[in-house]
Amino acid sequence: ANDGDVRPESVVGAGNGYSATTNEINPWWEVTLGTSVVIDSITIYNRDLVHDWCTANLGGNCSIRLKGFRLEIFNGDDANAVFTYNDDPSLVGPGLIILITTVPSGTIG
Repeated sequence: ANDGDVRPESVVGAGNGYSATTNEINPWWEVTLGTSVVIDSITIYNRDLVHDWCTANLGGNCSIRLKGFRLEIFNGDDANAVFTYNDDPSLVGPGLIILITTVPSGTIG
């Protein structure tokens, strides 16, 4: 929900209200905030629909596409992440709402 609309895909319709990468090895997505901000937590709203493609190719709900994802916070042009979160790839899937509260207090990104 990079547009602020966190309603689930089942409400807004398939293909609406979310960003997705193509089906590729090591896909990535990035957002630039434009200015440094303090980040205390991050909430990811994952897809909630079961699509034919996801059932046939992934064995279930499209939310499984985030299984084992990595989130990194960078500050400015620094090439080193100031915070990294790695989702546990042994889990069935990361879930529909992923709340990351392990960001150290006062992290600047």
